[in-house]
Amino acid sequence: MNHPNVTLLWKSPTAVHPHIVVSKRTKWFGPVEKAVKRTRYMSESRSRVLYLVQKEICDELAVPFLDVYEAYALSGDWHFPTDGRHYRPELNRAVFTWLFGENEKSSGDNITIDYRYDGY
Repeated sequence: MNHPNVTLLWKSPTAVHPHIVVSKRTKWFGPVEKAVKRTRYMSESRSRVLYLVQKEICDELAVPFLDVYEAYALSGDWHFPTDGRHYRPELNRAVFTWLFGENEKSSGDNITIDYRYDGY
C-alpha cells in the first residue's frame, strides 16, 4: 500500500427531486419549458439505483460507506429554488455534523438552520 495512513470513505449519492425544478417559483427563473428540459434525465429511480450500486460495491470492497441518501431523500424542501439536485449549505452542514460532530474550528459555533430562506 502506498498510503498506509489514509482512511478511505465513500459518501453515498444524494437524492434528487425533479418536482422542485418546476414549481410556482419557476416563472422567476426562466420559462417553464427550460426547467422541464433540465429534468429530462433527473429521476428518483436513477439516483436510487446509483446509490444501491455504490453501496453494494463499497460492501464488497469493505470501504466505509457514509449513507446519507435517506436523509436527503426526505429533505426536498432544502434545495435551492428550482434546483432539484443541489442542497442548501445549512442541510449539508447539519448532516455532516450528525456524522462527525463539531470540528475544532466550529466547536464554539451553534448550528442554526434558517427556515426562512429567502434567497430567491
